[in-house]
Amino acid sequence: IPLLLEENDFCNCLKENFPQLKTRCLRRVEWCKIRRLLGKPRRCSSAFFREEREALEIRRNKIRLLQKRKVSELQGFKELPDEIPEHLVIGTKVTARLRRPQEGLFTGTVDAFDTVSNSYRISFDSPELGTHSIPDYEVLSNEHQETVPLSAFQQCYRTGSANMFSPPKFIPSHGSINPELVCVKK
Repeated sequence: IPLLLEENDFCNCLKENFPQLKTRCLRRVEWCKIRRLLGKPRRCSSAFFREEREALEIRRNKIRLLQKRKVSELQGFKELPDEIPEHLVIGTKVTARLRRPQEGLFTGTVDAFDTVSNSYRISFDSPELGTHSIPDYEVLSNEHQETVPLSAFQQCYRTGSANMFSPPKFIPSHGSINPELVCVKK
């Protein structure tokens, strides 16, 4: 959905706080009352930017978990895009943001991926820049990047969870845990 065609924050707040409200034809006094109940938006405040950065980092971590295939449930993943990008392959041509020794966007090649720090080791095309470790969110592929539909992760975990548990095995030397299953001969 294009950004400008999405519902705005005010419509989302109306749906959340006033689900019984069916009409949009209200008088000015009624709209003022609703705005007063919703409170003042905190756009461009330090608290607003902090909350937005935290929400962005949570989304990034969810995508990283999906990329590593370390998710057992997809319940809290509804706000993610429909297509999840794969990690960049070694040898991929990229553009990366470099902050030191020189600020700017520079082209280079992926040498390695560090799963602990979520960064790529990039060898830059310009020899004076050398090789640097760059966070994954500051690296953009110059080539077509493979993506996986979010629904594929859901299907993967549904089929995998059915075979996750095996039935309990009976070990004769240990006896049965359930006393009803114990066979006593007289």
